[in-house]
Amino acid sequence: MNNKIFLLIAILLLLITNSIAAPPPYCIQQPGLPACKDFCDKNPNEQFCKQFYPQGGTIPVPKTCPPEGDPNYDPNCIDDSSAIPGGPQPTSGQPSGQLDWTGVSIISLFLALLLLIAFYMIGTAFNLQDLKFLATEEFYQLIVTVLMIALFTSIIAAADELVKSFTPSTSYTENEFFNDCFKYLGFSDQKSCEIACTKTKNPKMQVACKNYADSKIKTGTYANSILEKNFNTLAQISSNLLSSATEVGKQSSETAFCAFIGAGININSCSSFGVILSAYSLGFQVLGMALAELESLKVLLEFSQNSALLLFLPLGIFLRTFQLTRPAGGLLIALAISFYLILPLSIIFMDSIITKFMDANPVYKSIPELDTASCDEFDAVGTSNPDNANKLFTSLVANDADKTKPSKLEIYLFYFLIKITLVTISSIMVMITAARSLASAAGAEVDITVLSKLV
Repeated sequence: MNNKIFLLIAILLLLITNSIAAPPPYCIQQPGLPACKDFCDKNPNEQFCKQFYPQGGTIPVPKTCPPEGDPNYDPNCIDDSSAIPGGPQPTSGQPSGQLDWTGVSIISLFLALLLLIAFYMIGTAFNLQDLKFLATEEFYQLIVTVLMIALFTSIIAAADELVKSFTPSTSYTENEFFNDCFKYLGFSDQKSCEIACTKTKNPKMQVACKNYADSKIKTGTYANSILEKNFNTLAQISSNLLSSATEVGKQSSETAFCAFIGAGININSCSSFGVILSAYSLGFQVLGMALAELESLKVLLEFSQNSALLLFLPLGIFLRTFQLTRPAGGLLIALAISFYLILPLSIIFMDSIITKFMDANPVYKSIPELDTASCDEFDAVGTSNPDNANKLFTSLVANDADKTKPSKLEIYLFYFLIKITLVTISSIMVMITAARSLASAAGAEVDITVLSKLV
């Protein structure tokens, strides 16, 4: 029995050591990064290092382009080094200040394993059978935790591939792409990256650009792009409401002054337009709530992608190893998975349903402009002003061209209540429900559905 336990410990240590010694995943696509060079300096015999760093950690630069101001300067010139994925050594690699959750999780597993080994050795030294049995049982739980994390990592990769399958490929003309591309592909500036990705005929460079573009498409980043698009839509609606409401407010305040035999009188002939302002007021109230919900969801999504795994997963792995703290560890692991994976997938799923509805009803795909009307403040007894106000109100709440289609305000409410509010509430509810189920599967019978009352 003891030999089997030590064999399992040796296998687990070997797996952890191999994981630590493996090159960072981004080096496969951008081998020229400083972190990749540092890895190969320490592990020159790795297959990755033999392939990309055959000359002791440097990528040869056969030719450099003449600098700007040189008589032979060519703005479309590309260094031969750009033919190698990774190109010349970039000035910066991964964003500074960001830790990799996989590395921290491996360290957490390693610490838990060392602690279990220490318990087992103490039990063996002092012939404490209960302590040896406890260490053995908890070691099996650690193996289960490792399998759970491995499955979770596979699901993350599968989700990213699924998102790529229905996401339009990144355009090489987008400024956002080139803002980061030159750092990660190893160019000195944004212009060099743009030329290399759009004008070079070198197949290796084209593959490097495509790989970088694909690497930018992740489940979380795609969900964030959906929220950004919704935010831009709300900004356009807000601009339309503001301009129309401002004009109607000006018209409703127009007055005429008449003087007769020394007496004067103010005539408010445009007061009928003031009735419409209540509709605008309601629209701004709903718009404010939609903006608050969208911004809250964006903050939650940003936390889930940048901090959730780093905070919850390593601590959850360590706590789940021991029986006393297993419920807390299982809950933290469930929260990490729910935040990082379930929340963005819920946003993407809900948005895809709404997009399908909008494709079937194209009238919802465009943001209509709101009408404005003029008022003649000197027309105190005529019907033109009330008629104009009535036409303006009708254009907001009804579709005169086609009664079967929604009005302009109904389209606005669709974006407020369905595309924003429904997506926000549904995504958070799905995340909370998934966290409860995952916590139960991880050994934590904790009821966290009370959090849904906060939605």
